[in-house]
Amino acid sequence: MSDIITQATTVFECILKRPHGTQIDMNGTAYDFQPDEQGRHVAAVSDPRHVAVLLTIPEGYRMLGIVTGAPVKTEAKPEPVAAPVQEAKQDTAPAPTDEASTPVVAAPPGFPAPPTAEEMMAMDADAVRKIYAVEVGKAAGPRAKQETMVETIIQMREIKAAG
Repeated sequence: MSDIITQATTVFECILKRPHGTQIDMNGTAYDFQPDEQGRHVAAVSDPRHVAVLLTIPEGYRMLGIVTGAPVKTEAKPEPVAAPVQEAKQDTAPAPTDEASTPVVAAPPGFPAPPTAEEMMAMDADAVRKIYAVEVGKAAGPRAKQETMVETIIQMREIKAAG
């Protein structure tokens, strides 16, 4: 069965070039990074949670931009995107906070903010460990519980938002 994605789709490049591309699975969704016309190994990612996770792995993945107005047909694994991409802008403004919940971390225009505590609790532990490593600046202990990692990530965001 195939779906047509009509929403904005984020295009990522896998920095590690493998002879047959790179295939990854994120919570049951397969992504196949294959060479485009410029030799970059790219894939379209439309799930905001998956976008947030890939943004936390700068040594493996780079965001190229957003494809808008170009529907992307998907199968079990998305097709490489050949549509033009808009260059993403980096937002360096301080992160605003939402008094009622988790601090809102500034994200590039058109991109979702990093995952909330609730979203991280729904992710697999390995994805949360990667987010933890990026946001806290060190790896979580091997026996760290997901709840503890999420609490620490949220505390770190609050500290960064406070300045």
